Amino acid sequence: MFSQLKKSTGVQPLIIITDSDPAVDAAIRQIFPLTYPIHCAYHITQNLHKNLRKLINEDYENFLTAFYSCRNSIAEEVFQIKFDYLIRDYPSAKPYLEFLYRTKTYWAHCFTKFKFTGGMIASSRVESVNACLKRLLHNSNVPLCDLMTEIQRLLDMQDKENEYNYWRLSIHCLRNQTNTNFLFTRVDQCLNQFLTPTILKVHHDEMRQSLYYTRTPDI
Repeated sequence: MFSQLKKSTGVQPLIIITDSDPAVDAAIRQIFPLTYPIHCAYHITQNLHKNLRKLINEDYENFLTAFYSCRNSIAEEVFQIKFDYLIRDYPSAKPYLEFLYRTKTYWAHCFTKFKFTGGMIASSRVESVNACLKRLLHNSNVPLCDLMTEIQRLLDMQDKENEYNYWRLSIHCLRNQTNTNFLFTRVDQCLNQFLTPTILKVHHDEMRQSLYYTRTPDI
């Protein structure tokens, strides 16, 4: 797959976020020697659940908190200290933690922080597409044309969503109005009671945009 990608595009990615599969890491090193593989945080968590939840049992949630405190360490020295504490405090997890340690440069923040990821630490952007395709490919008898039709449908949905977001941002409206709730007094009271300030601001922005439009001059 990587060979075909390189052949068809001629592009070598700066990073590739993977599901921690050693075979994928090996393929990246072979086909894209300058590309840095980063292990998906979601898949790391899933693997921790699978391999350590039963071993650690009741203390697993505390372990998970300590693990991600270690993973998110900015300095290598701090990462190493916290990792040693993990092995000391959770001896039953030692074999799997030592296995993870071999690939620490692919998932520990103190090593990956120098790579530009646009804030992404997981492969979740493609997981929804994978889920849709898996629902279609529940058996191996799906015609190739149906597969391509489903992929195109998903791409069309993404295009429509992007077009909508662009249209929404291009609407001319007055954003400096402070009193936007005079038509929605009771609704606003409920919002203030139950929503956090950040989410409340989003709702107020929606009210503002729906009520205060400015006329675009005729061309």
